[in-house]
Amino acid sequence: MSKMSFFNRINPHLIIGLITLLFITGAFQQEAAGQERSRIRLSFVKKSSGDKLITATLYAGRGKSMVYLENELITLTASSADTTVALAELTTSTEGTAQLMIENGYRFPLDEEGFTLIEASFEGNDEYSSASSDIEVKDLEFDLDFSIEDSVKTVSVRAYERDSIGNEVPVDGLFMYVGVQRLYSILPVGEIMSSEEGVYSIEFPDDIPGDSTGTFTVVARIDDNEYYGSVERKEDIAWGTPVSFELEAPQRKLWTDEAPLWMIASVFIVLAGAWFHFFLSIYKLSRIKKVAGDSPV
Repeated sequence: MSKMSFFNRINPHLIIGLITLLFITGAFQQEAAGQERSRIRLSFVKKSSGDKLITATLYAGRGKSMVYLENELITLTASSADTTVALAELTTSTEGTAQLMIENGYRFPLDEEGFTLIEASFEGNDEYSSASSDIEVKDLEFDLDFSIEDSVKTVSVRAYERDSIGNEVPVDGLFMYVGVQRLYSILPVGEIMSSEEGVYSIEFPDDIPGDSTGTFTVVARIDDNEYYGSVERKEDIAWGTPVSFELEAPQRKLWTDEAPLWMIASVFIVLAGAWFHFFLSIYKLSRIKKVAGDSPV
């Protein structure tokens, strides 16, 4: 008979018991300290201008019992394999968020593959436990190109990274959407996938309203990508239907402040007739009194 290995001789029930004991012990220590577990949600957004927005949200609990932690200190750092840079120490708002806007041109520390590790940490206090969260991101860039061929309008998006010496490296396989910026949201036009050259193309409709000159803002964006976070690029183009936003004088209607002219004329005629008959009645009463006074008894 072959000799049994060490792992085959271990009782699986013993392993499960030890793991359960560790969880119970950790939970008991946290409860004994009177601390509630806190968490950090971290996001990275690259704006059209090239500015980068890092948002950390600090909260405790889950679901309906979730509470955002206000006026707590969050530390943001950026690091590569051998370099760590302190970005900022921020205080959370009433919604538990701390935001850092990094201007275009700032260089994060990069590892050999071009990744930066961004970390947000909270030291904790007597009421809430410490917490941390991190994301790895790469710097992605978009270029928009507009073309018209045979009356067909096409928007092309080129996506690329830059290597350690600044050369452009096309990025393929990205899923993004293209839309038009409206007042409070983005009107979606379509979703596209990049080719091997990192180029995305989509046909654009002709009936989208713009401003008085037909200009609107085209937006290309990816959301919560595994490697790049959220990245967007915006450019204006006069491909829309011109729309005038000047307020015209309202026409006279029954429900407007200024009544229709026919209604004003009708009311005037009715009132004039009423006052005419009123004075006519007074005149005739006075004539009757005068005639009665002049007649012999």
